[in-house]
Amino acid sequence: MPWPDFTELSFGYCFLRELETKYTRGGRFPKAPDFISQHAEKTDGYDVEVAMDGSIPLFIQLKRSMVMKTLRAVEFSSPFFAHKPVFRMNLHRNDNFAQHLALQRLEHAGNHVIYATSQIENPQDLLTHTRNRTMVSKASAIFSPSSIVLPTLHEPHHVSFYANQSWAVLFSEQGERFERKWADSSEWLGALLEAPRSREDNEKSMLLAENVLLGALRESELNLPNRVMAAMDGLDGAAARVSVLAQYLLGAQLMFLKPPADSE
Repeated sequence: MPWPDFTELSFGYCFLRELETKYTRGGRFPKAPDFISQHAEKTDGYDVEVAMDGSIPLFIQLKRSMVMKTLRAVEFSSPFFAHKPVFRMNLHRNDNFAQHLALQRLEHAGNHVIYATSQIENPQDLLTHTRNRTMVSKASAIFSPSSIVLPTLHEPHHVSFYANQSWAVLFSEQGERFERKWADSSEWLGALLEAPRSREDNEKSMLLAENVLLGALRESELNLPNRVMAAMDGLDGAAARVSVLAQYLLGAQLMFLKPPADSE
């Protein structure tokens, strides 16, 4: 299989670490394991209440794209792609694409939701962009879940694209081109950071997100592990519970970004 010679975990770590150090309040962000350990140990670590005031919640679904170079690939028998490489982001087919549909519902409820997938070919590229702090702006492709409209729920789908192009193609039975909302990752981040949100806005957003995720959980008929349910019972505030639900239900990260100060 034409996977790049680095793991999704490696890509995700480098992407999140750059966001964490450059664009989050205090240089780090809360995620589900931190919420759980803080509740259990009563530590004075990073508090989600700090993040809620003036920050921008963002749900991130991290993906690793395949690197298509062989002429046997469906991309090169289509009218859309002529030169190599083409990057291919697969969508999870489990439970009739429940993950993708839940991400769309989160977005439609007014949340910032993205797929962040790799658009690099090898570990050297990963290392170079990590060192240059260009993982977000150069090494990653950003997709809005709402722009990826599935024609059916009973066949495989994947998104194919060139790095930094304004369009991509959804391949199902046939390929269908669509316009990308954010072809330039740095423009996406700049636009996102322009408008800090009030605590009240964030609290409303998290309550809506919690309802969406609980609805998706009921529809999927999945059961969260007992340790996760126990942790959630002890968490105060919808944001903490949403972080746990997003991670364990969708494999998505909830971050709180901060607009850069004038001096940054």
